[in-house]
Amino acid sequence: KVEQVGIGIEIDPLGRIERRFGIRGVLVLKATPGGPAERAGVKGVSQAQNTFQLGDVIIGIGDKPVESYDDLYNALDGLKPGGKVKVKLVRGLGRPDPQEVNLAIELVVVN
Repeated sequence: KVEQVGIGIEIDPLGRIERRFGIRGVLVLKATPGGPAERAGVKGVSQAQNTFQLGDVIIGIGDKPVESYDDLYNALDGLKPGGKVKVKLVRGLGRPDPQEVNLAIELVVVN
């Protein structure tokens, strides 16, 4: 049995982020509570009062660019649970000052 590894996130598989903001990547909808992505500081989509805040957008895993769900899946394929992977993301999309952030996130078995 092959173990599928992940970092504990739910993503938008539709790639709407590129059409709206001209950025290629994978939008994080939610970081699993208590999971490795949340512990590392990954932010999902949120809503406070009447403002809607986009989640982080993953643009790289390790040394591989991530532009789609398939890229994300392929970048994680073959990695071992318990190790850490470098995740490059864009935070604050839709605000005047989006920033690139690099995080080291633990890999866990997700199946």
